[in-house]
Amino acid sequence: RLVWLSGDNKIQWQDPLAPKHPAPSSARNRPNSIHLKDVKQIARTAPEHYCVDEARCIYIVTPVRSLLLEAKDTDERDFWFEQLSEHWSACQANERHKKRQERLAQKDIDMTERRRQWMQEILPNFEKMRATKQCKTL
Repeated sequence: RLVWLSGDNKIQWQDPLAPKHPAPSSARNRPNSIHLKDVKQIARTAPEHYCVDEARCIYIVTPVRSLLLEAKDTDERDFWFEQLSEHWSACQANERHKKRQERLAQKDIDMTERRRQWMQEILPNFEKMRATKQCKTL
């Protein structure tokens, strides 16, 4: 199996022995990539597996599937593990930043709406609105 890390933070693979166009009902018709943002764990050791050399393995876990990679030697495994871990950490940091930006944008929208309510609904009728729940909330 050939494995590579694409520029859009996907771990992709291709089995050189697999047919180019598998049957639609085939189990091999699954996507041949995992996005790093979906990865939950990258480990140097895998669960017990009957025909794998533990010293050369990288185990990648997502909520949907897991991927067990075996390198030629431990040096290659260590190189790939370090690179994948580095990219995975950067991808997680990027996802956290995006979520934070989305929350900040939502807060801005909420503040704009609150200001509109205050200026258009409460302030003009402050004497009537003073005791209302809406006024106390704002």
